[in-house]
Amino acid sequence: MLEFIFALLGKYTYEYFLFCSNFLQTELCAVLCSWSRNRRRHYVLRVILCTVAGMLLCLPVSVLNTETPLNSDLPVRVLCYLLVSGMAFGTLTVCYDEKPTELLFCWCSGVAYQQISTRFYQLIQNLCGVNDKLSLSFFAETLGWADWLIYFAYYAAAYCLCFWIFRKRGRLELDRETAINVATMSVITVLLVNGLVCVARVYEGESFALNIILKIFCILFGVIILFVCAGLLSQSKTKRDMNVLKHMWRQEQLQFEHAKANIEVINAKCHDLKHMFARLENKLNRAEIDELKEAVEFYDRNIKTGNEILDVILCEKSMICARDKIRLTCLADGKLLSFLSPAQTYSLFGNMLDNAIEAVRLLPDESKRIISLTVRDVGDAVEIESVNYCADTRDAAGHLPQTNKADRNKHGYGIKNMKYITQQYGGTLSLDEHDGTFTLHIRISKKVPPPPRQ
Repeated sequence: MLEFIFALLGKYTYEYFLFCSNFLQTELCAVLCSWSRNRRRHYVLRVILCTVAGMLLCLPVSVLNTETPLNSDLPVRVLCYLLVSGMAFGTLTVCYDEKPTELLFCWCSGVAYQQISTRFYQLIQNLCGVNDKLSLSFFAETLGWADWLIYFAYYAAAYCLCFWIFRKRGRLELDRETAINVATMSVITVLLVNGLVCVARVYEGESFALNIILKIFCILFGVIILFVCAGLLSQSKTKRDMNVLKHMWRQEQLQFEHAKANIEVINAKCHDLKHMFARLENKLNRAEIDELKEAVEFYDRNIKTGNEILDVILCEKSMICARDKIRLTCLADGKLLSFLSPAQTYSLFGNMLDNAIEAVRLLPDESKRIISLTVRDVGDAVEIESVNYCADTRDAAGHLPQTNKADRNKHGYGIKNMKYITQQYGGTLSLDEHDGTFTLHIRISKKVPPPPRQ
């Protein structure tokens, strides 16, 4: 079979196998980096067809590269390698239903990983005294079964590691800034990597030290690109979290306005009902009077802390607590919270009490359905603390409270929202669970100037 291929391709055989190997490795790494992305219909068939098409296209590329003199026409040689890398990107566009930015990101990661794995293998060969242009072995220029076993075992391990690293990576936030960053990174990566390959092929034979330096540089450059990719993912996650938090703030602002308006109406009605009781008290029996007073008291739960926004929140949550047979106690000096904006106050205490209510409402023992809220002055700081009983406050990773809410996609954003507000004022937020009691503690220093109001 090999003799037939050599006879068919003639002097282009070496270059063809070189480009085929480069294409297949880059394609495989790019596919592994895209593993969690949305695949198109007939995915396997598409991958097979793209692979076959790429191998066929490697033939004219190898012809062009072979006919180009080794010590001249460097741009033509760079173009050949760019075409091979581009074919791997073509596989991604045909096989995955994703935005170009996402595919460029995966392709760039694949190119970087392919360079790291390939150059590292070649570096070991060179350090063992073997010319990587003449053999795949670590030990000699002749190949035995053990050499093939080592070769395939190395790349199998490398690609398994690639799959393990990239299979659960997050997604990019596809905004304009991210798209520009990814496009810039892709251009730099592909041009520099393929340019180095071409330069190395011309000059690496002249100096062993230069050969080693070029391979080490390619490896380090690939590592840098992977770190940049990780940074872009982290940046995208931060942007996504901030977008969710901003959306939640807008919703909470609307919710606060509605709650404030509703409570004002309820207070007015309760005031009117109390005057009506005074006129009707002699016409009703004691049971009827007690029943009506209990109904009015359910809605007339005014808590005065010195902070209008906090009062609205406590009134709203008190009615929810009364409905679910939860006892809410509050010892708060609301004047200490004057540095918070209305939206921040509503978000901070709304999320805090919602989490506490969620935790205690399902406790079978009604005597443990207690929530304690305190806001106190501790010298140079303001401390906010919420304490409640709980059944199980940790998730599988042991980080955030578990949730019983229907929308689990936003689980944890309440805590993140509170933490973000706290950090804006140089404060700290801590969660603690001990002996079935959950404590959320916030401490904000008075010496740290508040951020400018937006």
